[in-house]
Amino acid sequence: MIKVPCQKHAGLLVVVNFHSRFYKKEAERGQIDMKGYHSATVLLCVEVIAKEGRNLKELYLVSCKITDYALIAIGRYSMTIETVDVGWCKEITDHGATQIAQSSKSLRYLGLMRCDQVNEATVEQLVQQYPHITFSTVLQDCKRTLERAYQMGWTPNMSTAS
Repeated sequence: MIKVPCQKHAGLLVVVNFHSRFYKKEAERGQIDMKGYHSATVLLCVEVIAKEGRNLKELYLVSCKITDYALIAIGRYSMTIETVDVGWCKEITDHGATQIAQSSKSLRYLGLMRCDQVNEATVEQLVQQYPHITFSTVLQDCKRTLERAYQMGWTPNMSTAS
């Protein structure tokens, strides 16, 4: 069970204990998926999860109302995190994506699909700076798919393109 080390956050303790019981099996596997939870619940839990989830490898916050603060906390406190997906989180910006990439040594995948405040130019820079991290955006995923097709011998047929 994830426990809050400080008793002054009594309301937070209740929320986190609820989630840690609810996610016991997922937490044991190193995975937590909070998709669709109320934004206040997610915001209260993310930092505690990042700090206390010692074996946490995957965190899915798709379509949650989180901000860059969540990504910064995850990057700063979670030493084992490999996968973070914040797709469709409208408040995530270039700053949050950059901060988690810079601060997390274990991160291997950052899902940014439809995080519309994250500029594709920033993602391109991050791809160059952190080649060990797969950044998932519409454009990046299309590029990887096209590259795989080329590697498998596909060539565009210009005579049928119109």
